[in-house]
Amino acid sequence: MKHKMISLDDVTYERAKRMNNFSAWVRDRINILLEEEEAVAWFHCERCNLGYQLKVSKAKHFCCPPCRETFHLPAMIRES
Repeated sequence: MKHKMISLDDVTYERAKRMNNFSAWVRDRINILLEEEEAVAWFHCERCNLGYQLKVSKAKHFCCPPCRETFHLPAMIRES
């Protein structure tokens, strides 16, 4: 295990000291961020008959590169 010091203000310090395992909580939150960065989804453009595997972001839609067909991402993908 490696050590990393972080700075907390008075409010966050008081909250952190009441937590049973603050370090585990920080590791969990970092892992969630990493999972979000790596999340991918498959989309199929019926107009072009092409499939895409794209990284999912907080964007609400993306466009098929060849035909510019717009796909709206489901809220459950954007909010995960």
